[in-house]
Amino acid sequence: MTDQELQLFSDNYGPSDFEIIRYDWNGKYGSEFHDSNYNLRIKLCQFLLPQIQKVNIDLICDLYAEMTKASEATFSIYTNIHIYAQELLRRDWRKYLKDYMKGGTYGMDSYIGISRIDIGKEIAQQILEHINITLQTTKDNDEKKLMTTFLPSFQWLATK
Repeated sequence: MTDQELQLFSDNYGPSDFEIIRYDWNGKYGSEFHDSNYNLRIKLCQFLLPQIQKVNIDLICDLYAEMTKASEATFSIYTNIHIYAQELLRRDWRKYLKDYMKGGTYGMDSYIGISRIDIGKEIAQQILEHINITLQTTKDNDEKKLMTTFLPSFQWLATK
C-alpha cells in the first residue's frame, strides 16, 4: 500500500477491514514463521505513529492486539508497541486496560515492550487504585492473575 492508501484505510477503518490486519500465523516459529498480514501491519503502524492521537481507536486497539499476538511466534515485539499501548490507556484506560494487559501475556518480549509506556502519574495512580480494588474484590482467578502480573509496573509508574 502507498502512503495515500494507508491513510485512506486508516481514515475509513471499520470492522469489515479487520481481515487485512489480523494475525494470520502459519503455526511455525523463528525463520519458518509466516503471517501474510505482518508486513502490512508493521508498515501501517509506522505510518500512523506521527498522527497517533488522531487515529481511530478501534484501529489502534486492533493493531495493538494483533502485533502483540505475533510477538509470541516471532520472539520479538514491534519497537513502538508501547506508543499504541499508551494511546489506549490515555484515551480510555477503563475500557482498554484489560486489552493492554492481555497484550503483555504473549511472552517476555510483549510484556517488556508494552511496559515502556509513559502515561503520566495521574493516570498511573488511577489504574493502580483500580488494580488494588480489583485484587481485593474479584473472584475471577484469571483476572486476579492478570492484575497481579501488572501490579508492579503500575506501582512504579504511579510513583515516577
